[in-house]
Amino acid sequence: MNDYSSITEYSVTKKRSKLYNVARIVAPIVTGVVPILYSVFMLFAYGFPPYPIPIITLAVLLSFITARYFRRIDYDYRIVGNELFFSIVYNRRKRKELGSIDISLLDKFAPYSGKYYDEAASASYVKVYDLCSSVTDPYVFYAVEKDEESGSKTLYIFNASEKMLKLIKLYNRRAITDYPNE
Repeated sequence: MNDYSSITEYSVTKKRSKLYNVARIVAPIVTGVVPILYSVFMLFAYGFPPYPIPIITLAVLLSFITARYFRRIDYDYRIVGNELFFSIVYNRRKRKELGSIDISLLDKFAPYSGKYYDEAASASYVKVYDLCSSVTDPYVFYAVEKDEESGSKTLYIFNASEKMLKLIKLYNRRAITDYPNE
């Protein structure tokens, strides 16, 4: 790998709790089965199923809606030149570009832990983009982009690879890329 190349990509998966992962599997099944069980109950209680076609259609529709709610989320970061691009990928299929920032114009770039965390948490921001797998992961950094006209600040929290850190340090000398050992 060429360490002097000005292009790099990195991808992380959003970490979820175990309960979320169980709900991701169970919820579509439950929402699909409940209308069908209701139909079976009505068949035994009253001797006829109440509108079987709409009930089955409702069961299938609810299953799809619930399955869309529980998604696998991946974040992709890409550095091309001095631009850092952010993307979100849903269920490994649908990609949405979230935007980009000019690395050389970053107001602040530092690890999202220790004294730097307190610094990031104490400031006020117009927008906050949490694009990391988990804030407790190693190599989680934050970047502050300041709009020169309005003075508003945007906070980006994301994971960074070693090569990304080298490129960010290359394009922005003020960036703090050393991760504190805490």
